[in-house]
Amino acid sequence: MTDTDTHDTHTGMILLVDDDSFIADMFSAQLSARGFVVHEALSADAALSLLRGGLIPDIIIFDITMPQLNGLQFLDALRAGNLAPKAIRIALTNDGKEGEEEEVYKRGAHAFLIKAATQTPELAATIDRLRTAGASAHAPVL
Repeated sequence: MTDTDTHDTHTGMILLVDDDSFIADMFSAQLSARGFVVHEALSADAALSLLRGGLIPDIIIFDITMPQLNGLQFLDALRAGNLAPKAIRIALTNDGKEGEEEEVYKRGAHAFLIKAATQTPELAATIDRLRTAGASAHAPVL
């Protein structure tokens, strides 16, 4: 299967939040090639500005470890501002600190993925699984 197979095409808008421009660009290009419209933000503050400016993504993929506002604080800001309340929220990290996954779910994420173990096909499959399960309206799908 290639990235351009028709059964591997997706739709929807993604807000991708990661302070590592290499990671952001890589996922953005690969998800765009699969049919998603991807908006990148290199910080949680930049992402919040986009959301406050009217961007309504279907999916928010965000890094946990970022300067200034980290991913947990970003989730808190989403909730406090009622920003993109129906969006599927997927946390990415390279750290995987003890207790972090549980905390991410408590704060409203629907999935928790380790960057080093996640390629675009796995990320797309996670998005599909969460959409099928109706994650935006329900508790996290593990």
